[in-house]
Amino acid sequence: MLATALVALAASVHTVPGHEAWAQQATTGRLQPGTYNIPSQPLSSALVSFARVSGLKIAYPATLTEGKTSSAAIGPYTRPGALEQILSGSGLSYSFTGDNAVTVFDPRQANTDAGGATGATALETIVIAGDGAMTENTGSYTTKSMATATGLALSIRETPQAVAVVSRQRLTDQRITSVEDAMVNAPGVIFKKKATADDNEKGLFARSMEITNMQVDGVNMHKDFKALSLDTALYDRIEIVRGSTGLMSGTGNPAASVNLYRKKPTDAFQAEVNGTVGSWSMKRTEFDVGGPVNADGSVRARMVGAWQDGQSYIDRLEEDSRLLYGVVEMDLADSTMLTLSGEYQRKHCTACSYFGFPGVFADGSHTDFPVSFNSATNWSRQTRTRTNLSATLDHEFENDWKGSVTVSRSSDNNDRTYGWFSDNGLADPVTGKGASLWLAKWPIPKTQLAVDANISGPFELMGREHDLVLGLNASRTRADYTMYPLWFVPGYDPTVPDVFNWDGNMPEPDWVSTGKRRFLERQASLYGATRLKPTDDLSVILGSRVTWFDQKASYDYIEWGPYPDNMSEKGKIIPYAGLVYDLTDNLSVYASYTSIFQPQQNQTVDGMVLDPLTGNTYEVGLKGSFFDDRLNAGVSLFQSKQNNYAVLDGDKMAPNGDNAYVAADGARIRGIEFDLSGEILPDWQVQASYAYVSPQMPDGFDLNVGLPRHTAKLFTTYRLPGDWEKLTIGGGVRFESESSFVARGTFAKPVYSVQEKFFIVDLMAKYDFNEKTSAVLNIRNLFDKKYYSSTNVYSNFYGEPLNASFSLSYKF
Repeated sequence: MLATALVALAASVHTVPGHEAWAQQATTGRLQPGTYNIPSQPLSSALVSFARVSGLKIAYPATLTEGKTSSAAIGPYTRPGALEQILSGSGLSYSFTGDNAVTVFDPRQANTDAGGATGATALETIVIAGDGAMTENTGSYTTKSMATATGLALSIRETPQAVAVVSRQRLTDQRITSVEDAMVNAPGVIFKKKATADDNEKGLFARSMEITNMQVDGVNMHKDFKALSLDTALYDRIEIVRGSTGLMSGTGNPAASVNLYRKKPTDAFQAEVNGTVGSWSMKRTEFDVGGPVNADGSVRARMVGAWQDGQSYIDRLEEDSRLLYGVVEMDLADSTMLTLSGEYQRKHCTACSYFGFPGVFADGSHTDFPVSFNSATNWSRQTRTRTNLSATLDHEFENDWKGSVTVSRSSDNNDRTYGWFSDNGLADPVTGKGASLWLAKWPIPKTQLAVDANISGPFELMGREHDLVLGLNASRTRADYTMYPLWFVPGYDPTVPDVFNWDGNMPEPDWVSTGKRRFLERQASLYGATRLKPTDDLSVILGSRVTWFDQKASYDYIEWGPYPDNMSEKGKIIPYAGLVYDLTDNLSVYASYTSIFQPQQNQTVDGMVLDPLTGNTYEVGLKGSFFDDRLNAGVSLFQSKQNNYAVLDGDKMAPNGDNAYVAADGARIRGIEFDLSGEILPDWQVQASYAYVSPQMPDGFDLNVGLPRHTAKLFTTYRLPGDWEKLTIGGGVRFESESSFVARGTFAKPVYSVQEKFFIVDLMAKYDFNEKTSAVLNIRNLFDKKYYSSTNVYSNFYGEPLNASFSLSYKF
């Protein structure tokens, strides 16, 4: 059905109403004036700079610009005018081959053809200037290319996996200010928020598996750095690859990988300030300024900041966050660029908790607390501070080869002191007595040093051009910290007097150290991938990763002594294979096999450490790209398997004193997914997705949370035409089918905590007063639906009720 719809869409590309408007809009867009600051320089680097700031992709033979110098284009120009000025005196000309695509050619050559990269021989390298992956200033809900899946810069249609992007425009339109909110709205991802504190990493799922992989600018982060409260003001886009992602991520589950790409400096000056007010006394301020630092534009910088304070729909909860991000690009030579960046983020909350509230009473009846109910104590708190320093050296070699080396240091100081009640004793439904607090103190600082290097480019084989990427990753993650009593504190009475009259007023325990935790993890990987093109229509993508993993850790208890916590894997090979076949200029079919693994330290009754968890994904699909790649669509069928899952071996014990485990095979997840993103008509952006997942899990396999089988998401905006062109309207809907989980407790029969199927509707409107000033109104949960954002083994938690925000932006 969905595949049929894609085929129909491809057939209607040239007949759909409004298609003619694209041509008119394309011409109009080219003539929109802009301000450029591109000094005279080698012509190849000038074209790269112009492509970056103008949003154009410029194709030309590599030999065409050799020895040529550009003319300066400084001041107001249309895009054709600026390009004409840059090329003046070079003897070269240009032709628009698409809305944002240009070919530069030499009109004096006999084989001139304005429709292609003219003057090029059959095997000559074609340079394409312009980063098609960047989404800022494109106004689009999709991207031209992404490399998160394979390391190769491929379009969505060329990638043999289900992929998605949350673009800068989508983040701005919907006023998505945290990674958590981005995941709620992201295609194919399910977020089950379990609490008010920033400890919701384990609530992120795709294809019925927990997402453990996160990257920043393509650099893998340790799973404990997966902070979903991260502010989105500094990101250009968020890329998501679903399924097994071991080729680029190494370890994890066959779920998905999330890649956060940060903003880069701009070639021309730009600045914007934004102020937002919203429900529950929310106040937010942002600034974003960037541009050239010196006269010739060889040094460019950018700084982004955001401050947010407010309360919540949750009683007594207060939150504040801070962000400061700076990045500098320096052109060390015509083909060499050094990028330095620094990032600081902090989030603080009081009366916040690690889990939600009880889902059931002691007799098995369901609780019905108000949406604002807060089970946390008043002293419960968290301060999470994250910093990152990065340096990247990029170099462009001859024949369109590129190399990049990134060195980064990240820190995550997660200081948490919690007291809340959920299932540590269940309350009587009449008296409200019987519940007790859970207690936890985790002041955990972590640091990660990482190196990422890669080289990529085309090569010739058997008369055809192919692509290759080779890379290596290495990281060291350390965490040494003081431990405190967990769940219970000696000498402290955690009894909650009455859950119905709970106000969070209980004393904080006297915390006494129980010992030290020492943690050191090292990972190193080599990877490679190639896209072979045996014919014009067929691509064969092959790759592999070899990973070395070593964890040296211990719990050094004052009372009981040290307890080791070590894991190691040497030379684990992760294969990757994919096929993409072009049916038409717009449609492709694909098939892929991908894999991933996760080390584990559970032991058998004989003391043998279980083999790593292994995940494999088999996927086939149909993809389409339409209207000069403004619109991407895809449908995929997949099956993921995970083996070697640790399940308890009855009541047997391992030699180290822990419970003994055996490895269970056969976790199998099948499903279908559909994605649509981009511009379906001029000024009409849409992002839509649907997923059906059917998990079959072996006995003992438990995710500890209820997940729906059906999910659907839609968000769309439309800028009105004519006299109403200053107004953009939009809205969206999220749907989840029923989900449930068995509540903990001693009952005669299982008691399920159930969330019935639900829809959440959002609306937005934007008005552009002029080119510099705009206002946006966002309304979320329009119909004030009361629903559980999470039903899990420990507690339930409500989603946000009806709320609104109003933002005012000014561009300099």
